[in-house]
Parts: sequence; C-alpha cells; structure tokens
Amino acid sequence: MNCHKLGRSVTGLLLSLFAGFCVAFSATLYRLTTNSRSTQAWFLRFVLMYVFCLPLLSYQSHRNVNRRLTLKLMMWLIFFATVAMVASVTFYLSLDYLTVSESVALCNSYPLPTFLFSCLCMRERHHPMQYGLLFLVLVGLFVLARPTFLFGQDVAEEIAHEQATGQRWIGFAFSIACSVFTGVRIIVGEFLRDNKVNVSQINIATSMAAFVVYPIYTAIQMEDFYIPCFADLIFLILSAFFGFLSNTIILVACQFERSGPVSLAYTSQIVFAFILDALVVVEDICITDVFGAGCIMAGVCGSLVVKMIRPGFTNEEVMNMST
Repeated sequence: MNCHKLGRSVTGLLLSLFAGFCVAFSATLYRLTTNSRSTQAWFLRFVLMYVFCLPLLSYQSHRNVNRRLTLKLMMWLIFFATVAMVASVTFYLSLDYLTVSESVALCNSYPLPTFLFSCLCMRERHHPMQYGLLFLVLVGLFVLARPTFLFGQDVAEEIAHEQATGQRWIGFAFSIACSVFTGVRIIVGEFLRDNKVNVSQINIATSMAAFVVYPIYTAIQMEDFYIPCFADLIFLILSAFFGFLSNTIILVACQFERSGPVSLAYTSQIVFAFILDALVVVEDICITDVFGAGCIMAGVCGSLVVKMIRPGFTNEEVMNMST
C-alpha cells in the first residue's frame, strides 16, 4: 500500500469516527433540553438537510449530473424516503424514554434485520460465522431489555416506576423499530445507488416526506406549535446540525475508504454515547447496559469484518458443502 492510498484510508476512518461522535453528540444535545419535544429536533434536522441539498441539487441539475428518474425509480425513492423518515423519528422518540447510550446501542443493531431481509427478500447467502455473530447482537438486545425474570428483584425495584407505566418498553420498541427501518433503508439505498440515483435527490425526497408527516403527526397528537425557549432552541438547532453533519461526513468518508471499514469505525458512536452519557448528561451507567452494548458492538463489528474478508458462499460452494 503506497503512502497516498494509506493516507486516504486513514482520512476515511478518521472521518467515520468523527461522524460517529456527531451522532452521539446530537442525541446528547437533545437530552440537555428542558422543555422541548423529540420531534422538534427531528424536524429541524430535515430542515437543515433541505436547505443544504436544494441548492446543490439545482446546481447538479444545471450541470446535467443527476439521472432522469423513471416512474419505477421514483416509487422506490418515495419508499426509501418514507422508511428513512420513520427510522429517524423513532430514534429521536426513543430518547424520551431511554438514555442516549441505550438508544444508540439498540438502534445500531440494524445489521440483524438487514441480514434477515437480505436472506428472505433478496435471497443472499452469507458466511456461517455471521449467524453466530448476529446471535451475539440478539443477546445484546436481550440484555439491554433487562427482563425481570433474568435480572431478579433488585433490578426490578430500580426500574419499577418505569415498568409500571411501560415507559422503558416503549423506548425499547421505538429503538427496535428504528433498527428495523434502518435495515430496510440500507437495502433500498443500495438499490438506488446501484441505479445511479444522486444522494441529493435522496435527501431532498426524505426531507419532503418529513415536511408532510410532521404537521400530520402534530395534529394527531394534538400538540401545539410553539417555539421553545432560547436555550432549548440553541440545543435543538445544534442537535439538528450535528445530526445532519454526521450524515454528510459519512458520505464523504465513503469517498476515501471502502464502506466496510467505514461502517466499522462508525459503530464507535456506541462508545461515544456512553462517554457523553457519563460526562455530560451525568447518567448512572449500569453494568448490564455496558455488557449489552458491548455484545451488540462486537456482533456488528465481527459481522462486518467477516463480510469484508469473505462476503458469503456462492451457490456452487453451497452445493459442494451439501454433497
């Protein structure tokens, strides 16, 4: 490997690490607000995305860079925008019920539904080691759920007020929903990129979906439109900025390094979330949360490493193994 190629790889990995920090920092900034809603932070994120991407899309259209979309691609783009919007809002909603570290760790279990969808819907074949590693992700999810029949009465007493109202399980459900929709988003996003759909087109479509859904959601919840206090507004704007910044940086990182190593470095957001939870939000970190998040991170990283080294068995290899 020459120095130029090594430099590009290191740049891509450092950008991925910074993108992971931005995700955790964005969620932490929202948790520092005192009288705001998670949907406000989520909506501001898409406002920034729209404001940034619209001029870029106009410039690219003027230069004839963007591909003209067929009806089929437009339908897939709308489907992607809907899925990406739901994945994003469920992550922010989970922050109302769980700590930043728990939400980030649970939402990063998306390789598990991605793996299942690719097997069931796309008929992809995977290396057998990935089954064991993704089972480790499942163990991490189970530990983070902290069921009382496993952890005993002491833990049950600590979270009795949460379980009485179902708040912890609501947050857990939102996080798992985010993981599932993120898995679908990744698969559909790969299809759109393979068909040369521009990133600006994807971001604009997702922003438009958020603009349609936010007022409908607010009306259904019978929430009033209001501007938060100045301190909360600053935190919300910064949270939206760092959330959008993470999306942008990870795309830039993929220009310097392969998606596999970039994804590995990006999972560092779990570590950053625990650090920020302890130092900034001053949350009590439970050892079971650390163990569960560690299982998820180990399973995800291991699965990505196996996928990079040996993506999976071909049909011929599977036939040879069965004889």
